[in-house]
Amino acid sequence: MQSKTDIDEPVTLIKSYTVPAVEAEYFIDVYRENARIMSTQPGFLHSRLHRALGPVRRIM
Repeated sequence: MQSKTDIDEPVTLIKSYTVPAVEAEYFIDVYRENARIMSTQPGFLHSRLHRALGPVRRIM
């Protein structure tokens, strides 16, 4: 696949999500399913999800 940006090395994407506590488990399930689908795409290396331990329900 030809790069449209002339970058031919891995790129790291960090995305932050704020999820209501009651929806956190559902969000994680959907995220994992999306990661499974993306893992079959050319160039995809891996996906990692981090959950905050504090009172703010942020998932990265």
